[in-house]
Order: sequence, then structure tokens, then C-alpha cells
Amino acid sequence: TVEDIYRVLKPGGSVSICTLGKNVFTSAVPTAHKIGEKLHVKSVGMVNITERYYKPDELSDLLKSAGFTDVSVKRRSFAHVSLSPSLYSIAKKFEPIIESKIPYLAFNMCASGIKPKN
Repeated sequence: TVEDIYRVLKPGGSVSICTLGKNVFTSAVPTAHKIGEKLHVKSVGMVNITERYYKPDELSDLLKSAGFTDVSVKRRSFAHVSLSPSLYSIAKKFEPIIESKIPYLAFNMCASGIKPKN
């Protein structure tokens, strides 16, 4: 948990988290994963992930409530390195189109924070 990260981190240390953002694409991921499992597909183009996705303010609140300061949350492109190589290659090709025409479709959230020194 974020609280455990805070607990073991040295004062002045920082944390960085990158996760799928809560968007149109991620709302379909759990269903796609379940369909893939039923079809006995070993990899549905992604790693085995939980069904929890965050909006920027939710991710920020999560870090702040654990005690982190200087919290920053940024939106990053949707082409994610954990995709299978073939899907990542396709995603990188379509990324500029999606980012410019329909940016709400898919993206990652990257957050960081610092554990205070005192």
C-alpha cells in the first residue's frame, strides 16, 4: 500500500508511481481480461492487473493522505511498456493520432511525492 511505502521510505526520500489512468480504455480492460481468460488466451495484451484505476485527483489524494508532500500527478501517453511487443508497436503508431484527436481515450497517470524530513 502507499502507507507501507511511506512507512519504509527514509525521510527526504521520494516515491514515483505510474499506473493506467481512469479513462475509456481502462473501463474495458477488466472485461477484455475476463474474456481472454475464458478463451484460454495466456496474455490479453497486458499484464495481469487489478481493476483499480485512478483519476488525477484520486491519485494525488492517495499520496497526500499517506503523508507525502510536493505531490505531482501528470498524464502520460497510453502506449504502455507492459503491453506485449506486437501491441506496443501498434499502440506507438496510433499514439499521435489518439493523443491529438481523442486524448480522453487512454492514458497513464504518473505521480510522485516526497516524505518530509522531519
